[in-house]
Amino acid sequence: MDNFDPITYIHRYACWTAARAVQNPTTQVYSTQVVTQALTNRDFINYLRDLQNLKSYEKIHSKLVNILMDEVDVPLDKKSFGVGAKILAIYFKTALIVPGLASGKEFPELLKVIYPPIDSNVLLELGLKKIKWTKMTQDEHLLVIEAMLVKNGDEIINKGFWIMDYEFNDNK
Repeated sequence: MDNFDPITYIHRYACWTAARAVQNPTTQVYSTQVVTQALTNRDFINYLRDLQNLKSYEKIHSKLVNILMDEVDVPLDKKSFGVGAKILAIYFKTALIVPGLASGKEFPELLKVIYPPIDSNVLLELGLKKIKWTKMTQDEHLLVIEAMLVKNGDEIINKGFWIMDYEFNDNK
């Protein structure tokens, strides 16, 4: 264990959780291997290291999702911005958000702007029943983010987008 790297360990676990989070009957092609390969090929682990230096996550979110979707080796009809956004959200949740919260330290401002995973619970809570996260487009994703801000703007500004993930998925 002389060469144990905690960042690599976190990366591997974050890849696994992201893959599991998007697997359902319509997205079975997103195996742990496929998701891990995509996140590793484009070296998303370095986004974890560099994220501390970014001024706005919002500016790079779409770029990261599109890079991820270009990288995943799945049939084109199974690719969507919504699936990519959820993979990225779970990846960052596992690698950054949960450890950040568990540290007991002040929650870094940057982590407050990282979008939470959007799933059917979130869409129902926001009254966006016609949007399916597995088919969500980039424009629909922005609509969901705007709806989150309208519903809980002050809380999001003070506590971060992750308060929505906590509240929407409480006991579900």
